[in-house]
Amino acid sequence: MSKKKYHKQNCNSSVRAVVHLGNEIISLIGTHAFEWSIVKQTKNKVNILTFSNRELAVKDFEKYKNLEHESGKR
Repeated sequence: MSKKKYHKQNCNSSVRAVVHLGNEIISLIGTHAFEWSIVKQTKNKVNILTFSNRELAVKDFEKYKNLEHESGKR
């Protein structure tokens, strides 16, 4: 059985999840097993946090997801 190899240049990044917090849009973007990012967008700026793997990115993104749910309850 051969093991499939992935090459970063052949993989596309996809938006995996989006959270809206007031005037801020926070997106979780991933490229298979290579690189994951959290992109925070406001009207005037964009911040990109890059992670080496999915688990770290999702763990950090969950914080924003929980904030969205808390702000929606008010």
